[in-house]
Amino acid sequence: MSKFLQICLLAILTIYIQANPVELREDFESKLNKRKKDVRMLEMVFDRLQGLVTENLENMYYKLNSFSVVTKELESIYNRETQQVQLGTADDMTSRCPVGFRAVPGDSWCYYLSTYKAPWSMAREHCLQLGSDVDMVSINTTKRQFIITHLIQSDPETRQVKRWWTSGRGTGNIWAWTSRLQTTRLFADYWADEGRKSINIPEADSCIVLDSKYFYQWTTEKECVGNSQEMSLTELPSHHFICERQAYDRQAIDGQ
Repeated sequence: MSKFLQICLLAILTIYIQANPVELREDFESKLNKRKKDVRMLEMVFDRLQGLVTENLENMYYKLNSFSVVTKELESIYNRETQQVQLGTADDMTSRCPVGFRAVPGDSWCYYLSTYKAPWSMAREHCLQLGSDVDMVSINTTKRQFIITHLIQSDPETRQVKRWWTSGRGTGNIWAWTSRLQTTRLFADYWADEGRKSINIPEADSCIVLDSKYFYQWTTEKECVGNSQEMSLTELPSHHFICERQAYDRQAIDGQ
């Protein structure tokens, strides 16, 4: 392009700018504002992603910390119970339980861990059929929570099970352990965060399960029983389950 043409184009551009200053300024400001909005949107997206990452890291830390605390408490309890045991060895405890039940030294209860899944009502019925003094497990002490966790973890097969039924039910007003003899309000508290949302006002048709995802802390299963007229057994949730009974009296065994 010749120098003459460059001078002409520059002159035309200068005349256009001088003739349309408002339009050019408004166009520039409009584009600038749009860029600012885009930047603010990106900042909001970044802040949200940063918040999600932080929240997930905090949840992971909580779960790892809970796992560590439970493990240390469990080891402490069994070390203490083993030192103070007066009921004998593990083999002796096995002799004080019915076939298929398991126990630990220093505890006066036997536990049956199912090898199959069933809806809550069928699981409860199976426990009752195992004997007049057998019922679905109630976890009314911290020690029992640790013992059951230990029994699950000590067997390679039961360790693979994700969720276990307990006798815990929502009554519509409170959470309670339900046995054939009585309904007992929860005193021990081993809720995982997921289950904690349902503590205050439990639904009448909800049950407490031990969840391996939270190292066997408690979560809830809604519609665990259901209305038999509206739901078939195949539609109800099914899990493995745990039954319990008191161990045989040692003196009675020795006298046989």
